[in-house]
Amino acid sequence: MANLLLFSLIPLFILRFCCGCIEREEKALLQFKAGVNDTENRLSFWEKGSDCCLWDGISCDDNNHVIGVEIDGGFKGGVLPESLCTLTFVATISLCHNGFTGTLPPCLGNLSSLTRLSLSDNRLSGNIPLSFAKMSSLVALDLASNNFEGEAVLTTICMLSLTNLSELYLGSNQLNGSLPACLGSFSSLTSLDLSYNQLSGNIPYSLGMISSLEYLEVSHNDLSGCIPDSLGGLSSLKSLFLSDNQLSGTLPSSFSRLSSLTNLLAQGNAFNQSIDSSSLPSSLIWLYLTLDGHQIISEAFFHNLTNLAFLSLSNCFLNISTTWIPSFQLFRLYITSC
Repeated sequence: MANLLLFSLIPLFILRFCCGCIEREEKALLQFKAGVNDTENRLSFWEKGSDCCLWDGISCDDNNHVIGVEIDGGFKGGVLPESLCTLTFVATISLCHNGFTGTLPPCLGNLSSLTRLSLSDNRLSGNIPLSFAKMSSLVALDLASNNFEGEAVLTTICMLSLTNLSELYLGSNQLNGSLPACLGSFSSLTSLDLSYNQLSGNIPYSLGMISSLEYLEVSHNDLSGCIPDSLGGLSSLKSLFLSDNQLSGTLPSSFSRLSSLTNLLAQGNAFNQSIDSSSLPSSLIWLYLTLDGHQIISEAFFHNLTNLAFLSLSNCFLNISTTWIPSFQLFRLYITSC
């Protein structure tokens, strides 16, 4: 039996360590190498005839197909090489911090096995190709810190109907216009980052329909109006970043139901109503607020906040007894314009 098992493993051993990676995939990677400006010689060991599965930044499956290309930093500008489109088995492409310019190659939509596409911190622009709708396995799309602009990008993403998308990062671009209500249709989203853009208008009610959402960041935009009560239904939400917008009203009473929420940053807004401390869940560790300029903050405001470690309050009246011993222990405290 032992000899039979050893004999059965020999073909796999020979295939993996003698034959190396698939020839057409090696060719595609060498074309990729030729098409980038490798200023730091990160791809100096990518040589024809060697096993590309052993190259820096490349991973393969048991059948020697390339399933991962992960090279963060090291290139200097140039367009994103279309040779990546021939890697039909690739599941992960991570090419962040490389200064790539131009637009996203539409042929990337042919990569039906792709689950993660990370291209943050480049200089890509234009729109999202409609061909990306064929990426039925895509779980994470990271296009943060690029030059995408206008209203069409978010609308196009909605049109793609990427039902398995769990993470969407588009922060630090130049998106404008309103947040489309169709974002609420991404029922598998756990993380959504649209911070540091020029988005305006209201936060759509539909965002509160994404029950799986754990991380929501829309800070540093021009959003206005009241925070929708529906966000209090995000039972999985752990981090909510709303800071530096023009939001008005107050925090919805429904926030008291956010039992998983640990980070709430809402400073730098235009709240014009007092905030009821009963709307703040006891799970909070980070709480940053700019108040309406008239609210009096006393010990009672903190009665339920036993887990606080980071607190920032601005634009309020403080009425705290010198003998008060809070039920929490802060690591950092910021008090401004009070």
